[in-house]
Amino acid sequence: MDSLLSKFFWSVSMQKSNLHWCRKKILCTPKSEGGFGFRSFRDFNLALLAKQARRLINNTDALWSRLIKGLYIPRGNFLSAKEGSKPSWIWASLWESKKVIVLGAIKVIGSGDDTWIDQDPWVPSLPRANIQSGPQNHARVSTWIDLESRKWNDELIQDQVSPPERDAILRVPIEEEDAKDFWAWRFNEDGEFTVKTAYHPVHLSATDPQTMDNVQKWKWM
Repeated sequence: MDSLLSKFFWSVSMQKSNLHWCRKKILCTPKSEGGFGFRSFRDFNLALLAKQARRLINNTDALWSRLIKGLYIPRGNFLSAKEGSKPSWIWASLWESKKVIVLGAIKVIGSGDDTWIDQDPWVPSLPRANIQSGPQNHARVSTWIDLESRKWNDELIQDQVSPPERDAILRVPIEEEDAKDFWAWRFNEDGEFTVKTAYHPVHLSATDPQTMDNVQKWKWM
C-alpha cells in the first residue's frame, strides 16, 4: 500500500515508473516536521494490530483470549511469548505487533504480585522501563514492597540493584491497598492505549530508531 501511495503521488500513470522527487520517509513525516503528513500504511496497520494485542493482555477472561493463551502462551505473558515454528495467521499477526507493545507498555504497581522484577517494564524513568541489575530469578515486585507501610523496602532494594535504579524504583508510585497491577500506555496522558498514540512511536522507531532509543520523556508517568 505504501508503494501504491508513492506511485499515485508521483506517477502520471500507475503503469509507468516515474522519478520520485523525494524519499518515502518525507511523504510520511508529519507536516510539523517538514514532511507531507501521509500515514504509513504498514505502521498504521501495526498500530491497529497492537490494539488487539492489548485486548489479549488486558481481557484475560475473554474466551478468545483464553484460547490464544492456551495455544501459544503456556507460560508467562504476551511480551515473553515466542512466535513458534508454525504459527497461525492470527497469532503471527498479533506477535508481529509485540514490537509496538514493547515500545509503550508499562506496568502500574498495585500489589506487585503480577509483575516480574527482571522481565516486565514497570519503572518509567529508566530508559527501557525495566531493571537491568538485581535478582535474575524471576522474583515478583511484591517482594520489594513493605506490606504494612505500603512503601518500598529501601534497605532490601539498595542491596540488590545499582544506585540509579534504586532511586528510580523509589519514585515509582504504589497504588492503593488491594489494588492489582495493571498495564498502562505511556504515550498517552491518561495511560489508555489508542491507535493514534501508538502510530507516532511506531513510525518513529521505524524511520529513526536512534531518536526512539533516546526518548526519555513520556506523556504518562
